[in-house]
Amino acid sequence: MDLQKYTKYIQNTTLIYSIILSVLIVIFFMNIDAFEHALEETTGNKIALGEMVFLLPVIPIIYGWVTKEKVGGIVVGVVPITSLMIYGHLSGISTHPQTYSLSYILKVIAYIGALDVLGGGAGFLASERKTGYLLVAIGLSIVWVLVIFSGMCTRAFSGPGCL
Repeated sequence: MDLQKYTKYIQNTTLIYSIILSVLIVIFFMNIDAFEHALEETTGNKIALGEMVFLLPVIPIIYGWVTKEKVGGIVVGVVPITSLMIYGHLSGISTHPQTYSLSYILKVIAYIGALDVLGGGAGFLASERKTGYLLVAIGLSIVWVLVIFSGMCTRAFSGPGCL
């Protein structure tokens, strides 16, 4: 196998690893209630894993920093949150009639797009492995958390705890 084919093989496998990691993250968050229940039965303590959603902007930073993979960092920053948000919005369509409006759909697309740019950007910048880029990536993650907070209490998903 010549060097060019080997390099292409390595690039393809690292992309596959980032996709597999993204799918595992999605599976974990889609089954978080089951994990909470299993941990409660095992440990005897109620453990809330819902707060782990705030790990979503950190995972691409860690992945990008460790692997130095720019595309992989973007994939890990975009695929999990996009998948989870689309699943969440699609599962809420039947219970919230305003989700059929075009303006609502455009707001959801903009909201998910903002989270994608921030998460993917954080993973991309962390893959540079330079302190300045890492600090910007951390800043993007902080903004990601603020954007998540801004969209948690929309009219379609309002409930206890929303102002």
